[in-house]
Amino acid sequence: MCDRLKKFRHLDLFSGIGGFALAASWVWGQQHEIHSFVEIEPFAQKVLKKHWPDVPIHEDVTTYEHDGSSIDIISGGFPCQDLSSNGKHLGFEGERSSLYGEILRICHDVRPKYVVMENVPNLLIGGGGEWFGRFLRDLAQSGYDAEWESISAASFGFNHIRDRIFIVAHPTSVRWSTVKFQNRVSSTHKRLSREYSSPSNQKTRRISKADITTEVDGIPNFLDQLKGYGNAIVPQAVVPIFEAIKLIEEQNSD
Repeated sequence: MCDRLKKFRHLDLFSGIGGFALAASWVWGQQHEIHSFVEIEPFAQKVLKKHWPDVPIHEDVTTYEHDGSSIDIISGGFPCQDLSSNGKHLGFEGERSSLYGEILRICHDVRPKYVVMENVPNLLIGGGGEWFGRFLRDLAQSGYDAEWESISAASFGFNHIRDRIFIVAHPTSVRWSTVKFQNRVSSTHKRLSREYSSPSNQKTRRISKADITTEVDGIPNFLDQLKGYGNAIVPQAVVPIFEAIKLIEEQNSD
């Protein structure tokens, strides 16, 4: 069996209500296999259990220990409260945003091919640029290079901007063309933006009303729902990233 037919195994950290997992399932289809979710919020856990009932959920990222199995990609939108322009501007010294270190710890143990992380745009410029500099240095010390791209929800026709930075890390031992990767993300982003933003596009309506639903069995608390949606990534926004990675994987297997 050639590599492109094998399962693409996914460990999802800070899973929320499953935005990364949903986007990956669109891109890889039956090849996509979720190894585990790691999510602490009870509401989000119930959403994950409803849509992925067979996938184990570990509650606390600080106590997660991997089982040694092979993982192709790790994803995670680590907490942004200390990094946001509307937050306390504590940077990685803040209690919440310091949890990005758990991603590095787990990556050191798992050694995935790819790590895809999401956060607010202020990560790039906060602390006079020192926050992102520290972030890249920590990745390098863990053996990973990184590329990044800014993608907004508004570019897919949604009525909110929700601009986010997506960072893609890969082992420094793997040769990667930054220009080709960014070109792939950019071209896919433009194509999908046209497709999704069309008012008559059936796929947009199916995604927004069926895959991300406000009706979750047994969860009557609207505030929990609102928090879950507020912390969630927009899955359409990460599709260009995943499609670029898929293309790289297919080309490397030829």
